[in-house]
Amino acid sequence: MKKIFGFVFFCLMFVCSCETNTSEKYSNQGMQNDTNSWKKYFNQGIEKAKLKDHKGAYDDLSMAIKLRPNDANLYLNRGNIMSEFNFYAYAIGDYDMAIKLNPKDAQIYFKRGVMKDRLENYHGALDDYSKAIELNNDFADAYFNRGGIKYFFKDEKGACLDWNKASELGKSKAKEYILKVCN
Repeated sequence: MKKIFGFVFFCLMFVCSCETNTSEKYSNQGMQNDTNSWKKYFNQGIEKAKLKDHKGAYDDLSMAIKLRPNDANLYLNRGNIMSEFNFYAYAIGDYDMAIKLNPKDAQIYFKRGVMKDRLENYHGALDDYSKAIELNNDFADAYFNRGGIKYFFKDEKGACLDWNKASELGKSKAKEYILKVCN
């Protein structure tokens, strides 16, 4: 059901974004000349997301991206918003673009891994958590989540190693799993 709703939401966003009235088009053109206008759209998008205005948040963040297409952080933030609204596939698309623009950011791989995990793409999630760890070997949450995937794949030894590392790095919840599984 969520996948159908997500598809319908995406289609509505596309259709509605094509129905921009003339005065809005002119106001947007004027803003495109302002080098900081992307910030205005970004901030508006964040505020609309806080108000649970999914379409408004998406539209404003998309305009910010249109005005500043090579900014990985804009894609990352729109992906985060899509994630909050449970549109995981769309979040992955934004994280893919953020990775293309900034392939050395461990946080983006981690967030994409979480989305893949939620979509039950466990192999993809495992790969992303591993890449996040490769880029930042002190990433406790990545070790913790990767441990969960390894445990799901019946690799208890690998899971326990990851949970132990996560625990060493300060992830207190890892201790619960160590006590239940690894002793």
